[in-house]
Amino acid sequence: MNPKAAEQAVRLHLAASLDVRLVCDPPEGLYGFDPEQEFLFAVGGRHSQVGGVEYLAVSKRTGAVRKAGGGE
Repeated sequence: MNPKAAEQAVRLHLAASLDVRLVCDPPEGLYGFDPEQEFLFAVGGRHSQVGGVEYLAVSKRTGAVRKAGGGE
């Protein structure tokens, strides 16, 4: 196995261990998110902090993904 193959193995493992959920009702206080222009997803999993969730916004127009709710 070379470093590139090892990196791919890690990426596949992380993708399989993530819990990705569409959020229909954004949490109170989540700023910088436009439900008319974006879809919102909550992302967590085995490798995230206990109870930790990160929000990702996906542009409906371009498909660009960004962290939502501040703290880039």
